Amino acid sequence: MSFEPRHDAEGRRAGKVLIATDSGAHRASVSRFLANRGYSFVVADTVEETLAQLRTGGFELVVAAMTGEDADGMALMRRVREVMPGLPVIVLALGGAPIEPMHLDCATGLNHEIAKGPEGSTREVRGRLASLTARERQVLELIVAGRANKIIAYELNISPRTVENHRARVMEKLRATSVADVVRMALSAGLNA
Repeated sequence: MSFEPRHDAEGRRAGKVLIATDSGAHRASVSRFLANRGYSFVVADTVEETLAQLRTGGFELVVAAMTGEDADGMALMRRVREVMPGLPVIVLALGGAPIEPMHLDCATGLNHEIAKGPEGSTREVRGRLASLTARERQVLELIVAGRANKIIAYELNISPRTVENHRARVMEKLRATSVADVVRMALSAGLNA
């Protein structure tokens, strides 16, 4: 789904953003940011409330910024994808720091970039992904999940040098110039990390 701003009859941006945060300070900064930019949004305090809100529909983006016991953003992303497959989820790993406007600009901008993608159409990207071997696909999924080469090597029981070789072939086959390009392409094609 594109987050290209669409507007309703009253000039507000159409499509809602769901912010999953358990922090009062985060709620305040997110509300100001999105209201000032004309976004419709809903803030959920817990994982369960986030999932309940998703079931109501109409969301184009989920931004997760949990700080308490629900702070595992990747687990939340997996649960969101069970409820709404294909819905973009951006996890802000803030380590207790406040949400700054640049974090949210980045999140909404990244969603837009994923949707439009400078790397080609989703069909082209899926074709490139199909050219990966099973091991390259495993390495790609771990790259998208944010794992470092040494962690990937440990998890796949291969050497870090072998991971570097697979990573280089993934980038070559996807025609990517950076890890950010690889992540964008994988997410645009619906890869679940």
